[in-house]
Amino acid sequence: MALIRTREWIDDRFLAEIEAAGDRAVSAGASEPLRYLGIGMTGVVFQGAEGHAWKCGRSPDRRFIQEGLREEYEFLRDACRVPSVARNVACAYRFRMPEVVIERECPMPRSDERRHYDFQSKGSHRMWETHQRIQRLMEPYGWRGIEFKEDSYVVTADRGPVLVDASNPIRVGWPYVRYVQDILSGIRDLQELEPPTTLAWGLRADASDGRIPKDVAETWIRKLQRTFPGEDWRD
Repeated sequence: MALIRTREWIDDRFLAEIEAAGDRAVSAGASEPLRYLGIGMTGVVFQGAEGHAWKCGRSPDRRFIQEGLREEYEFLRDACRVPSVARNVACAYRFRMPEVVIERECPMPRSDERRHYDFQSKGSHRMWETHQRIQRLMEPYGWRGIEFKEDSYVVTADRGPVLVDASNPIRVGWPYVRYVQDILSGIRDLQELEPPTTLAWGLRADASDGRIPKDVAETWIRKLQRTFPGEDWRD
């Protein structure tokens, strides 16, 4: 069993799950002892002795969780490569399967506790402005739609708010076309909550917004229709 510090932060209801997640973090490469940081809807987060953060997917056998963490990793990885954004995102280093674990940077808060703010407070307003800026600057790189939550950010002394939880990122434009290509070629699995008709809708939306040519969208929609003939393709 993984050696976990800060056990006083663990709710007894989740103890067994958190201990199992700690074992997966170590299996993925984390160094003991682990420092438990928190649990959310999709993941349990630790800091390893090497100083990296390890986000372990909850219900790791669910494809929805696997793909969700994989997309979060890919967003953070891509955002870290954009100079105007990198300062305010936690760089992702690896996504490990079968453990379903993201290894990423672990920004340190201004104090030992994570800062929480009322939405109307100055700190929260700064987070919201940072979030909007990240959304705006990442759209040309094929990403939008990351969910805003105050506890998705750690407020640091030297970098200000740093995004550590990029929930529900949405691909757009040519990266979305490549995503559809990967599904059709078998590189990626079709997600539980994203049927082929939803993929087609996304292609049409990108064509309507001018992110991709309409003929490209229609070409890949026809390929989706041929690959998944049992779907209801009526508009």
